[in-house]
Amino acid sequence: MIKQLLYATWVERLVALTAQALVLWWLGAELEGDHFWALCSILAMTLVLEYLAWQQGIAQGMAIYAGLTPEQQADVSAILNSTEEEQE
Repeated sequence: MIKQLLYATWVERLVALTAQALVLWWLGAELEGDHFWALCSILAMTLVLEYLAWQQGIAQGMAIYAGLTPEQQADVSAILNSTEEEQE
């Protein structure tokens, strides 16, 4: 349970976004005034990059799975089924 929480992708995202916010704060960026457009564009770029990374990960995972032998695919399916049962 703890391992799943520590290695979940939301933790990595939270740390990265917190670091990004701290750097912007350290640079003196403010929501009011001239910095609003910069903060919005940084947020938009972060969201676009997150989506593109997710999309690339799905495509790469599918390509890897398609290149596996039927025995390896069966092993992957067994792992996924056991993981689903543990989560329930």
